[in-house]
Amino acid sequence: MPRLTALAFIAFALWIGKPASGQLHALESSDVERLVTAVGQVVAPAGEAADLRGSGVVVSGDGLVITCYHVLGRSGKPGSQVLFDLVDSKGLFQRPDPKDTLQLEVVRTSPEYDLALLRIKGYADGRPLQKDRQFRFLPIGKAEDLHLLDLVYIIGFPRVGGDTVTVIEGHVAGRDTANRWLKLDASVSRGYSGGAVVNVRGELVGIPTELRADIEDLRPDHAGTGDAAVLYGALSWVRPSELVPRLLASSRDAPLLPPDEPATGLIQGVVVSRDGIPLAGALVGLLKLGSSVATLDNLLTYARTDDAGNFVLRTVPGSYTLRAHCTGYVNVSQPVKLTDTVRVRVALSKQPDKSGPAPGRKRP
Repeated sequence: MPRLTALAFIAFALWIGKPASGQLHALESSDVERLVTAVGQVVAPAGEAADLRGSGVVVSGDGLVITCYHVLGRSGKPGSQVLFDLVDSKGLFQRPDPKDTLQLEVVRTSPEYDLALLRIKGYADGRPLQKDRQFRFLPIGKAEDLHLLDLVYIIGFPRVGGDTVTVIEGHVAGRDTANRWLKLDASVSRGYSGGAVVNVRGELVGIPTELRADIEDLRPDHAGTGDAAVLYGALSWVRPSELVPRLLASSRDAPLLPPDEPATGLIQGVVVSRDGIPLAGALVGLLKLGSSVATLDNLLTYARTDDAGNFVLRTVPGSYTLRAHCTGYVNVSQPVKLTDTVRVRVALSKQPDKSGPAPGRKRP
């Protein structure tokens, strides 16, 4: 039995004990069409990074918006501004009218949980909002009330879906309470990040954040070039809705979690080349101690470096293996002991040229 099928069977065996009274019916199409109008596409202002693209969800009538920190890229500092195209209830499947594009200002970020709070400030062309304007928003539910295999809806703007909203169904596949994760079986591709995971009550229960794939590198040296690998399966990792009220209520510089929460440690680091150049987009994973290759079983958490090569990982204190990968460079693994906050620097060497000499020529 394939690994993911076996996991699904175990989850089902645990789930069938739920009382029938706890079951809720799926949402009607009209209900879903109402919910999507609280979700929009986050894009960069004209002339800035074209790859800044993701989703955002309105969580208050006065225009507070939640998205993922990594969606903002270089605009992820308080006071920075990005653009926001909300779904229009009169044209759910049409590209938004440019005159309706809104301007968002970053209020607060939480890099360790990959979340950001923004506020709608006005229109992108400089027009102010109508006086006392209220936005449609999603009420915040409790992710902790979800059970295995509960139905959820994921709303966002995946890149493969173009510039109109996309909605898919998924099911709760598990959770990681120590590291504040909810796991779904849905295929959440790039662009869904920062969108909405909604329960059958129409409440926000999570923010799509990462897609973790179980990929085996078939190259003997695990060089990671991507041309010799097999994909066994993937899970979507979601930040639970319980983090959202804390982001809304906390001051800009306050920690996101209160002091009585279970202790967690923070790994702050940078990935560079051997000559000191920051490597953007590198993957840094935290594995069980002694692991040499990342698998679905031993990968505890991971992050992608920003434009300056920086990354942040959070997990419970302990000893781990930190593994870094960047296309064109040799993977590196090194032990790390986490107590409170640890700062690390990872240097990667370029992969050797294995192309060999051109035909008819000899190496000097």
